[in-house]
Amino acid sequence: MGDDGRVLGDPTEVLTRSGGSSYVSLTGAQPTTESADEPATDGGAPVAAAAPKRRFGYVGWIALAIAVVAAVLTGVGVGVAADGEFVTGTTVAWVAIVLSGIAVAGGILALIAGFGRLPGALAVVLGLLANPFLLTRLLGALEQFSGMPAGI
Repeated sequence: MGDDGRVLGDPTEVLTRSGGSSYVSLTGAQPTTESADEPATDGGAPVAAAAPKRRFGYVGWIALAIAVVAAVLTGVGVGVAADGEFVTGTTVAWVAIVLSGIAVAGGILALIAGFGRLPGALAVVLGLLANPFLLTRLLGALEQFSGMPAGI
């Protein structure tokens, strides 16, 4: 037992408000005052407010930026392949496929964990549309419903 009668390792603390009244803190958290005008004290010394927990809101924004890069690379890959550089166009398309997959995974993480949900949702949508493999499948499926003959 300690000098104050508490069991050692006990998480409770007896704290004193600036008005002189005391209370028991069960969590060992910093004391609060009843009045917003009086600063919190612990034995006469001012107590700094706890720093807010840092959220990783930038995960959604990073995923969105990667999705934008994937969309740009998809356009570049199509343009390069249309100029006759098929190997370069294919390589750029594969890079765009990998980046769009990373963007979709990052966007889903941001949606689930709350790390920037709006940009995360946009990253998922743009990442799926920027994926050259999925884009060719989508355009091929839409071609069947267009009423135009294939290959035109």
